[in-house]
Amino acid sequence: MLRKSCKCALGAVESTHWAAENLWFCLLLVYCCAIPCWAMDGPNQRWSLDFVNDSFTDGRRFRILTVIDDFTRENIGLVADTSLYGQRVARELGQIVADRGLPRTIVSDNGTEFASMAILKWVQDTGVDWQYIAPGKPQQNGFIESFNGKLRDEYPNENLFSSLSNAREALEIWHQGYRYKKSLP
Repeated sequence: MLRKSCKCALGAVESTHWAAENLWFCLLLVYCCAIPCWAMDGPNQRWSLDFVNDSFTDGRRFRILTVIDDFTRENIGLVADTSLYGQRVARELGQIVADRGLPRTIVSDNGTEFASMAILKWVQDTGVDWQYIAPGKPQQNGFIESFNGKLRDEYPNENLFSSLSNAREALEIWHQGYRYKKSLP
């Protein structure tokens, strides 16, 4: 099997070509992040953001904003509310930055909350590099998807919530347990 590699003119896509039975095949590898995982050398290099959805016992919906540091795999933000719009996300990020300092890069999907004018202004004011994953490609933000899977398995799927305060209280208890388990050798 013959192989050859080339770099896309955009620099964001690398393709590997190989020949088998006189036909050329192309495998595209998409890199969405400015800082690859192997280049991170400490905390606050790259954060990932996403949402987890759930509902109360009466059918009303709520969302949880999840924020993790990709290098330490530490959950640095969990915010539950019935409405999490761009301005609220920017405010919550400001509170996290006040505690931890600015990240170099933030990675998220391109949902309306993360592509809003409030987030664009926050990015401009702070100078953080914000990277969006390709639409329909959650695997490009694998750290947060893995965390959200653990959160879904252990938190919403195991509890029924009658109110937002009930959900927030259970989320805080889950978060403390998660942090404790992560600190064990």
